[in-house]
Amino acid sequence: MDSRPRAQAELDRPGPYPFLGGPVPVREQQWAEDVEVMVSVACITYNHEPYIGEAIEGFLSQRTTFRVEVFIHDDASIDGTADIVREYQRRYPHIIRSICQTENQYSQGNRPSLIVKEHLTGKYLAICEGDDYWSDPLKLQKQVLFLEENPEYGLVHSDCDKYLQRSGTWVRNANRDSQNHIEPSGPKELFYKLLSLEYKVRTATVLYRHDLIRNKQPRKRRFPMGDTPMWLELCHMTRFKYLNEVTAVYRVLPGSLTKSTSRPRYLRFRLAMMEMRIYYCNEFGYAIPEDVRRGYNNALLRYMIYHPTYEPDEPLFEPTAWQQKRWRRLRHPVLRVLYVPAYVGIDLLRLVYRGLRSRAGDRK
Repeated sequence: MDSRPRAQAELDRPGPYPFLGGPVPVREQQWAEDVEVMVSVACITYNHEPYIGEAIEGFLSQRTTFRVEVFIHDDASIDGTADIVREYQRRYPHIIRSICQTENQYSQGNRPSLIVKEHLTGKYLAICEGDDYWSDPLKLQKQVLFLEENPEYGLVHSDCDKYLQRSGTWVRNANRDSQNHIEPSGPKELFYKLLSLEYKVRTATVLYRHDLIRNKQPRKRRFPMGDTPMWLELCHMTRFKYLNEVTAVYRVLPGSLTKSTSRPRYLRFRLAMMEMRIYYCNEFGYAIPEDVRRGYNNALLRYMIYHPTYEPDEPLFEPTAWQQKRWRRLRHPVLRVLYVPAYVGIDLLRLVYRGLRSRAGDRK
């Protein structure tokens, strides 16, 4: 006999999305099968054994007055992540569902987020990857109530703390230097602020209306970062609301794409960030900002040091004489043999110099 405490269904409104009389931890709630899910939590995880438990505990500790479901997709982890997910699902089958893959889907060109999307039923969607977690037990409650009371908004998000796993250091209020507190006047202004990172959306803090993506067609171009393209698309469909409070912890792992120890892998990601910005400017008919043009030129030429045969979708934008010269040297089958080793050496020396300066600054 299961002895876990259950919330009394003291419902204060009829309909498919009833509310309890007051916030109750999700793990203690028991709903009839015909009660609709208010929030679906999507959790994508891979080799997150040390962290996935904290993420799931953050979901179960949410205090809400509505029904919440959690859907976890493990992309064939080779550590103990899947075992932890299965154990939580065994303990909370009325809350947690999961897919634990036997073959890695991302490496086969299948995006886990699209796999998860087909299984979500909630009126609202929240996202939290397996190495992040929610620190505010009322995160969902506050965000749902805001969207319920403000139908003109479709997405709500907040600030977060950032934890650097390698050094064990914290960056509190990660959005403190952003312009999130200034609400953009319209989609075009928000688009450009997202592009320039003046306005930041931290994925683990987001809640948005499911209807916004329910029938949305897959994008024509695939990028390694799945969140920023979504915000660039959604900002043309709805208004964003920023709550200036911390609700989550974003964990930065050493092996992530943004912090990769592989120089070519890191440079490819940086180039993809520029390519993504250019793609969406063209998609929505906006002028490509000058800083994006410059950033693309630099990112392309740096990546081609390691992969000189790379075929870009876009040419260099108004390249300088120096950039034109480097481009010719990298593209020429004979000249690249002479110049690539030198360029790689210069790039690595620059990295060493930056590392020494950073360590010197840490000691001050």
